[in-house]
Amino acid sequence: MPFLSNDAIPLAARSILTAAFFVGNVDAQLLRGDKKDNPYAGVLQVIDTYRQMQRNNAKLKIAEVERFIELEKRGELKDYVSS
Repeated sequence: MPFLSNDAIPLAARSILTAAFFVGNVDAQLLRGDKKDNPYAGVLQVIDTYRQMQRNNAKLKIAEVERFIELEKRGELKDYVSS
């Protein structure tokens, strides 16, 4: 996750987003009954969690997650995270 190395992002926010990635990835595997890595589902959960965080802090802007959102809007996120 590109936001992990950005020290400008508070540790708490990085931790929440990292957990969101793992939850999304594992949840998708459990739902499919397949032990195959699913980074796309993980990133979708990061986006959803980020939006929830923004509801509590409207000033929160994390460029790395904003990039994920833009890629998803253009239909390019799945290919991006799979490469």
